[in-house]
Amino acid sequence: MGSPLLSSPSSSARSPWSALVLAGLLSLVGFLMLIMLIGFWQSGMGMTQDTLQRFLQGELGLIEQGGFWFLAIQVMNQLLMWAVPAFLVATWLGGIPQHLGLRQSYHMQHVLWATLCILAAIPLVQATYIPADSFQLPEFMKEWEADMLAREAQTQAALTFLFSNKSLGAVLGNLLVFAITPAICEELFFRGLLQGQLSKVFSAHLAIWITAALFSVIHFQFLGFFPRLLLGALLGYFYYFSGSLIPAILAHFAYNAFSFSLAYAAYAQEWVDPAMAEDGAPMPWYLVLGSLAAVGYLMWRFSRNPSPKEMLNE
Repeated sequence: MGSPLLSSPSSSARSPWSALVLAGLLSLVGFLMLIMLIGFWQSGMGMTQDTLQRFLQGELGLIEQGGFWFLAIQVMNQLLMWAVPAFLVATWLGGIPQHLGLRQSYHMQHVLWATLCILAAIPLVQATYIPADSFQLPEFMKEWEADMLAREAQTQAALTFLFSNKSLGAVLGNLLVFAITPAICEELFFRGLLQGQLSKVFSAHLAIWITAALFSVIHFQFLGFFPRLLLGALLGYFYYFSGSLIPAILAHFAYNAFSFSLAYAAYAQEWVDPAMAEDGAPMPWYLVLGSLAAVGYLMWRFSRNPSPKEMLNE
């Protein structure tokens, strides 16, 4: 069953390739603007280059209110690299709602099945992480390998610092930055814009997987490439089968919120073993198999619910 969004002809005569190139350029401009803003902030704070570098690598305790500034940088990153380019390109194409999947109505069943499916996928996702101790690149790439593993450790150090703060303001700030903002900004850019444009050039399924691969690569966490590829594909199919971006946004939020809650329980309250909150936490085979079966069933149920527009056309 095809999605009306991906199968209907575009109301704009602009080339999908032009839209994709423009999206990439605007995202790059957003990244450069972020670097400029960080430079202005560094100058205003009187911070040395070494301190800034260590701060961005995860040593958030080096400066006063380091957690707040780190979260602010993350929000600016999401807005400048993903949300703003998506809105600008969609406007250039002829309208934000129709080119970002925001005009289409959707069923609450789509939201329900998408949320249940992405939460059921958690054990399967965890099982696809590459263990750090088994990650080996050829000898000539050892320096690159060490850099990738260092980045993974730096990310974990930053998250541990942030989630160890038990104040209500810190909890709400972390929820906003790590659950709500990425769910909206990343879905607008990757599923709403990129997948929508790629589907005009390739088949819908190929567009979904290309978008999922790009979505995974931009996180620059190579041990988690396959988990994010899987998550990106699920989010892409939520968009494809429903004809609306809303189920994908809400499912993305649900996954992020679960991860956030687990991290908070581990690092702030010590209710669970911190090892369970880390990416790639070990999962028993029967839980992974059950997760795979549940995802398959829920995706089947999701695909069986036609979009509202398809129902009107029947």
